[in-house]
Amino acid sequence: MRQSTSSMVSTLLRHVYTQTLQFYHRLHTIPIIRRATSVHTADGLINFYLNSCELDNAVKVLVEISHPNPLFWNLVISGYNRQSRWEDSLTTFCRMRGCGSEPNQFTYGSFLACCRNSGNTRVANNLNSLVLKNGYINDDYVITGLVDLFAKNGMFHTALVLFLGAPSPPSSVCWNTIIAGGVKNGEHYMTMKLYRRMVRGDYRNLNAFVFSSLLTACAATGELNTGRAIHGFVIKYGVEEDIILGNGVIDLYAKCGLPEHALKQFSSMPNNHGVVPWTTIISCFVQNDDYVRAFQLFDEMRSLGVETNEYTATALLAACSTPEMASESQQIHSWTLKVGFCSRFASVANALINMYGKIGNVETLERIFRYNRDDNSWAAMITALAQNNQTQRCVEIFQSMVAEGCRPDEFCMTSVISIVCCLVFGKQIHSYVMKSGLLSVLCLSSAVLTMYAKCGNLNDSCKVFDEISKRNNATWTSMMAGLSEHGYKEQVFGVMNEMVSSSCNMPDEKTLSTVLNACSSPQYLAKGKEIHGYVFRIGYFSNTLVSRGLIIMYSRCRAVDDASKIFQRMENRDDITWSSMISGYAQNGHGREALVEFRQMLASSGNFSVDHVTVSSCMKACGDLAKVGHGRQLHCHIMKSGLGRCVHVGSSLITMYANCGSINDSRRSFDEMEVVDKIAWSAIIDAYAQHGIGEEALVLYEEMKRQQVIPDAVTLIGVLSACRHSGLVQQGLFHFNSMSEEYGIVPNVHHYSCVVDLLCRSGRMKEAVEFMEKKMPEYMKRNKLIWTSVLGGCKLHGELDLGRKAAQKVIELEPNDPGTLTALSNICAEMGDWVQVAEIRELMRKVSLNKEPGWSFN
Repeated sequence: MRQSTSSMVSTLLRHVYTQTLQFYHRLHTIPIIRRATSVHTADGLINFYLNSCELDNAVKVLVEISHPNPLFWNLVISGYNRQSRWEDSLTTFCRMRGCGSEPNQFTYGSFLACCRNSGNTRVANNLNSLVLKNGYINDDYVITGLVDLFAKNGMFHTALVLFLGAPSPPSSVCWNTIIAGGVKNGEHYMTMKLYRRMVRGDYRNLNAFVFSSLLTACAATGELNTGRAIHGFVIKYGVEEDIILGNGVIDLYAKCGLPEHALKQFSSMPNNHGVVPWTTIISCFVQNDDYVRAFQLFDEMRSLGVETNEYTATALLAACSTPEMASESQQIHSWTLKVGFCSRFASVANALINMYGKIGNVETLERIFRYNRDDNSWAAMITALAQNNQTQRCVEIFQSMVAEGCRPDEFCMTSVISIVCCLVFGKQIHSYVMKSGLLSVLCLSSAVLTMYAKCGNLNDSCKVFDEISKRNNATWTSMMAGLSEHGYKEQVFGVMNEMVSSSCNMPDEKTLSTVLNACSSPQYLAKGKEIHGYVFRIGYFSNTLVSRGLIIMYSRCRAVDDASKIFQRMENRDDITWSSMISGYAQNGHGREALVEFRQMLASSGNFSVDHVTVSSCMKACGDLAKVGHGRQLHCHIMKSGLGRCVHVGSSLITMYANCGSINDSRRSFDEMEVVDKIAWSAIIDAYAQHGIGEEALVLYEEMKRQQVIPDAVTLIGVLSACRHSGLVQQGLFHFNSMSEEYGIVPNVHHYSCVVDLLCRSGRMKEAVEFMEKKMPEYMKRNKLIWTSVLGGCKLHGELDLGRKAAQKVIELEPNDPGTLTALSNICAEMGDWVQVAEIRELMRKVSLNKEPGWSFN
């Protein structure tokens, strides 16, 4: 068979190449050539080896000649990089320096590329020192390479320090590199600061790559106005047809809560016929909880014949992750099976596990996990089980995962740690994390210290925090949250100061929200205002999460006017922000304002969803105002919106009708509840107690126990209040003693106050004093609530000596309380001590105190 011409030529060329290579190898071995000092001879050999990709032989020639051309070293290092031979690049660089050849900026550039791609940050740190020593710190090409190296290997703060400390102004390329690095490392707020600094420096060499990074940062920080400005630059620079930028603009509007703007951008894109833009716009409506519109777009996408992919499927599955979408979840599951996504893509199977986990269908997610899984499926399964409080099964899956030799990653371990509520098991998981070498992963170390705080072991939580050498925002925030949860508010502020002074991390919105939460009591109002000023200085005043934290903080500090000012100034309000403001008004006795804001929320164009927290706050407002008509209107809205099935809403209805004086409506609301939990039982017991129907309250309490619902501290307050209002002394004492003996509940100041008030109202003053002396902890004897109860009983039964002592105790605890001073004045008057009466009245005049009419004491 005749050989083709092309095949003959290829064979001939291979033969010539082989013969030439053998010739150069023999030439290289001739002693006189090896000792030759002719640079041209060596250059010829090196050129041939480089062109033949014989890099190892090229290095042999380089080390044998006295003054090799640095260009050849650069070419060899670049050649090794192209072949991903990172160790050989490193060795060549060291040989070059050992031969006395000094690297130039191009050598550094090639070697930095080696370190960046191989992730060799240890060598990178040494290289940074070498660059500084050899005077290349002013070379923009080298600095840009170093910034890129550190940023792409998770050392953004090192890159930032290097960038900001460069002697000469950075080039546009260097600016683009640091901005892209900030986005890659999730430092979105710092990225926005860098962008503003770059614009002030009048750098105009922007490109599609940096626009994409900036749009991502704007979307993550919610900076809509800046994002719109970037969108304007995209149009100005004529790159609006870039599909990546188009998707970036859609994502910006999606994350800023403007899906219609995103749809407008999608419609205006000339290249919107592919699967990527369609999937992006569907994801946009999913992110904004408009699942109906997302499915409409999906139907339109299929009708136009646009192909779908696994990302389309995962976006739709995310839309089905609520119990209300149970029917759609089955349809999308069937579709993924029909088109083969479920069997071909583990990401789709994992999305199905996540979906069924969120809607609580454990049986189906177990079946999916059994037949379709990869390494990520273990983590998805563990997370789904954790969400459904399947702690034991979660542990079993984790043990099976380890037994099958599948090494859990940091995300999987984070899910396992999140369900730990037993300190012994938590310490075992901590040991496993340490043995696996994962403790250096910051998200895991943060999860471990949170786990110890949740288990009540704050000492170990602090130890883990102290052992973390490089902390990120999540680590600092987790430590502050643990301290705040255990009541160590001052320590929270200390950690915050340490974080700010370290200059390694700037507080983000989650950190600031955590610190503001620590300020959420009246005694820390001044500190809260200090944090507010800091928020304003660092530019977080427009952040929705931080603004919401400020509203909650001021509301809990009883400074509701300050909370209202922040709310009124907010441009982008979400449903949680509305709910926080309404709750703030309701909790501070501003019921009328709470109802006004609720009506404005319903009338606004934001299509805000009303949840159980919002309606519960409104019902409290109706109850405080005794507006039973408003309460019934709200009840109708609740039934229409489907919130009536929520246990928390049902409990709030019971309390609202009780506060409005309609105990029959309270009982009707209780009887109509499909599921009655501890909170609902406590609410109806307290309702009857409030109306002085103590016997019926105790009957309900016994029925609650027959239903095997275990009472808690709140339930017992209602029971003791029922006994107090109805004068049931023996029953009250019996139930107080049963708290600790039968249920292990430690009485708090409210329980002790109820018993003291019960005894005082019954005229058993000596027993009340004896109860205080023998039963109450010392610190509770200094509580105003206890002594106010004693004072009321003394006034009622004419116990003037004890009443005088009780009034003086209350005044010690709250010196300028007008009601107590008036009560003491009246007692002294009845005892004939007119000198004391005059002194008290003079004191009230001096401090400008006026008794509120109709009240003898608070």
